[in-house]
Amino acid sequence: MKQAVSATKEQMCAAINKVAQIIGHRPVMSEYRKHCTEDMPTADTIRRHFGGWLEAVEAAGYNPARSRKLTRHTDFELVEDLIKVAKNLGYTPDQNSYDAHRDPGMASSVTYARRFGSWPMALERARLKYEERTFTKEEVIDAIVCVEQILGRAFTQKEYNELRSPDMPCTATIKAYLGDWKAAMKEAGHERLWNFARYTDDEMIAVLQDIAETLGHTPNVIEYEANRPEDAPHWSATISSRFGSWENAAKAAGLPPVNHALYTDEEMLEKLKTVAERANCELSESIYIANRVKGEPSVRSLQMRFGSWSKALELAGLL
Repeated sequence: MKQAVSATKEQMCAAINKVAQIIGHRPVMSEYRKHCTEDMPTADTIRRHFGGWLEAVEAAGYNPARSRKLTRHTDFELVEDLIKVAKNLGYTPDQNSYDAHRDPGMASSVTYARRFGSWPMALERARLKYEERTFTKEEVIDAIVCVEQILGRAFTQKEYNELRSPDMPCTATIKAYLGDWKAAMKEAGHERLWNFARYTDDEMIAVLQDIAETLGHTPNVIEYEANRPEDAPHWSATISSRFGSWENAAKAAGLPPVNHALYTDEEMLEKLKTVAERANCELSESIYIANRVKGEPSVRSLQMRFGSWSKALELAGLL
């Protein structure tokens, strides 16, 4: 039996890549066992270290959701995907925001941190500047109450992280403002009745109607956060939990469903042609993202509306 070899994460990933190069695709455990040498860590050692074999191959740079064909992400592909997500969001994401909005074929934020050394170093490689958001104490308390409204009870840090939206403070920020987690729960509890009664249904509906009138269409949650008045609920999730969902809130406000009134097919194709004229070259997804400005549909929106990127280009007369 092969003896276990002590190895670092980097050495384990290098061993997986070595076997992948030999067999021409990312290895399953049985293939790794067959091709690894005495000086390489065992498959079981790697699996235990990462918590699973799929987690290990992802750490080595392979996407386990794809086929077994050799699909290790190059540094260039990682940077391009990170820039794409940042462009679609309109801001530089932290790891939670990136993972929440990345496409299924993209690497996780963990892969970025391991490949480039850390998440900030990955952002630096993509020439993206991340500025950590600051919060008021009131916003921190409102974030806790928002999740409590959803669950209807006190909750753990893990439950908070699972339910919070990317623009809400993380648990570390909450504890920095309010002490330990128990103290944070207690302080938010003191404000609970005031926050529950702070906004009536009619007040929330009025805010949505005012923003919709300003924008000319029903706001999505990102547009709400960007355009809400100072005296409106801090979190879109507060409105969603009151009415059951964002769509229900829009319906209660007498507004059309989100995105249905944003662009007609013709308007989307016109905007696509506008970006093509601005870029003054053959329009790929990455070139579109680089030349798109605020108010123009995202690549994802075009793909969902017309079925694919190439079909959108064809209908716009750009192919």
